[in-house]
Amino acid sequence: MRLHCSICQEHHPLELFRFLPCGHGFCIDSLQRYTASERKPCPTCRQPFRIRDAHAIYIESFDTDPHAPPTQLLNEESTLPYTDDVLRQASYAKEIAALRKDLRAADAAKNRMHQEKDQAQRLASQAVDTADQARREVVILRGEKDALKKRIDVQARDLGEQLAEKTRDRTNLCDMIVAHKEKEAKQKAKIAVLRQELAELQSTRKPSHQATPRTPIQYPKSSWQSFDRLDFEDGDLDVLAASPSPQSLQVVSTSYNSDSELDYGNPEREPIPALFPVPTNLPEPPAPQRPTFPTDWSLRPPERRGKRKRVESSENPFGNPPTFPIALDERGRPKGAVQLGPRQKHRAG
Repeated sequence: MRLHCSICQEHHPLELFRFLPCGHGFCIDSLQRYTASERKPCPTCRQPFRIRDAHAIYIESFDTDPHAPPTQLLNEESTLPYTDDVLRQASYAKEIAALRKDLRAADAAKNRMHQEKDQAQRLASQAVDTADQARREVVILRGEKDALKKRIDVQARDLGEQLAEKTRDRTNLCDMIVAHKEKEAKQKAKIAVLRQELAELQSTRKPSHQATPRTPIQYPKSSWQSFDRLDFEDGDLDVLAASPSPQSLQVVSTSYNSDSELDYGNPEREPIPALFPVPTNLPEPPAPQRPTFPTDWSLRPPERRGKRKRVESSENPFGNPPTFPIALDERGRPKGAVQLGPRQKHRAG
């Protein structure tokens, strides 16, 4: 029995047909080609199906023709191609299963490789970013290192200068302290000597605390003769006559005070000479003499040429009215003539 396939439009034996759950049958080759790329519905009724749901149909028929071959032989003959097809399909199925398994493994490996590739790309991008950031940080750290090095050098130089200055100051202070110590020792020795001399003077001093009168100061006569050569008026002579003579001037004696520290250095000081009255009218200084050498210089002020300065009145011969205070009227205007500058005047009214 041969059946018609609507896919390949050919007739095939019943053993080569596979029937779908919807009841439509097609040859196995056309059905495999039809569903090889993707899952498709039935070409006749468009009902979805799975390739493993396709099954074969076995029909037993009885032939009444006496010349027909025996049924057993027909059955055996009919089963031989089916067995070959089944065996061939079984080997194909195993191969397909192995290929599918290999394909799934290849797909898994491919997916794994894609994942590893993506991860490697991410790691590479992160490594590049990290390298760039590290490079920037290295540049920044190098700049900070150079700045810190310069700062440390400057601080070291400043500290060295400060240390040298402190050392010089310390040396100067030590020298000053040594000099003060030496001066203190000398002053102590001098004070001891002065105290010893003071003790000796106090032991040899007279019991009475009154000092002996001192010899009056004798002034040279030539100092008084110089006044005789001057021309004095009668009033000046009266003042000189009333003044005491140098012979009558004597230094007033003072009692010696042993407690005064100012008398230690010079106990016998001379008194300050008395002040004499000075005459009121002294002779005029001599007139300047004319130079003996000829010269074209003139020490006199230059003669005024041109306009002469006018004199306003006899009360103010210089002609400069007082500037301040300026007299103002009730409206705030100046009264009279007001000088605005060296040669300008403003008269109100």
